[in-house]
Amino acid sequence: MVIHNLADTISFLDNAVLVAESGVIVANLIEQCWGRGLSGFEHFIGIPSTVGGAMWQNLHFLSPDRTRTVFIESIVQTSRILTEEGRCCTVGVDYFQFDYDKSVLQKRKDIVLDVTFQLCSRQKEEIRAIMDANMAWRNARQPQLPEFPSCGSVFKKIKDIGAGRLIEQAGLKGACIGEAEVSKKHANFIVNRGNATACDVLQLIQHVQHVVKKKLGYALETEISIVGEL
Repeated sequence: MVIHNLADTISFLDNAVLVAESGVIVANLIEQCWGRGLSGFEHFIGIPSTVGGAMWQNLHFLSPDRTRTVFIESIVQTSRILTEEGRCCTVGVDYFQFDYDKSVLQKRKDIVLDVTFQLCSRQKEEIRAIMDANMAWRNARQPQLPEFPSCGSVFKKIKDIGAGRLIEQAGLKGACIGEAEVSKKHANFIVNRGNATACDVLQLIQHVQHVVKKKLGYALETEISIVGEL
């Protein structure tokens, strides 16, 4: 089953404020903000996500100088949510208890309705330069979505050790189950070679965890979230 969130309205307000419903595709926001000379979303180019998903996991990427991480929380002002108790209300950024790959949405059954973002004005050429640099960095290191569909990085870092490095050391680059494959370009990506099923991907995740634990002694924890049961 695929759930398609049709709440995709975008409203640009005064003073570089943007309101986006939870089903808005982040890639669309990036282009629209660039066209208006609004900075804040360009850091997340190339990451498949909706606004709701970005809030759920505190979407992030490296800063342009690659010395720190830029999180979606840095531009969140407020959000309208439907709480798990059935109450519609507006909350501030602190409500979400953001952390690396974490938010309160993973603990509570609240639903994000829309988010108000505070952006800033910037020259379009400067924004585009960041977008181009980030995409070049990704293209050089990661499998690209049009050719190799994936859900992004699968496992979390362990004590600043990249999961991809551990998976590669365990000899798992190119490992396959069904049509799911550990990417030959970046071992922390599991790509769809054509008709991979969710079952293929989950079994490959479990296989990678088992082999890395057995060979290297590290317990890999998933960065992606698995919803429901097969």
